[in-house]
Amino acid sequence: MIRGQEALLRRDIPWVSWDEPVQVHVLGRPAGRWVCRFCIALHGLAAAQIDTTPFAFDTRNEANAHIKQAHQ
Repeated sequence: MIRGQEALLRRDIPWVSWDEPVQVHVLGRPAGRWVCRFCIALHGLAAAQIDTTPFAFDTRNEANAHIKQAHQ
């Protein structure tokens, strides 16, 4: 079940692929982190937080699992 805020984002900004994580590259890190678009929109995310936020994942599969569990 989609929660209220996620439903509003889907309705108000339909051109964003909400169910697809976005890859973010961090300077000095060999691989990018995968970040949930919902978490960015709902909680904000500063570049310095990419390595410490619980909303960034090492793999796309981890991010997809988060999206399915937390936002659908």
